[in-house]
Amino acid sequence: MSYAGPLNIESFTVDNAAIAVAASIWRPLARSQDRLAETGLAFLRSLGRGNQP
Repeated sequence: MSYAGPLNIESFTVDNAAIAVAASIWRPLARSQDRLAETGLAFLRSLGRGNQP
């Protein structure tokens, strides 16, 4: 992978009905928002090291 630009995580929640419907979120994506951020960050870091997810 040769991409060197910024990466980000876009997180949604089922706790906001309007956003959940708009984003087609029908179940929790993780045990907590913190856990979602932790696993997402680990995934992005693994990409930066050239590892496969």
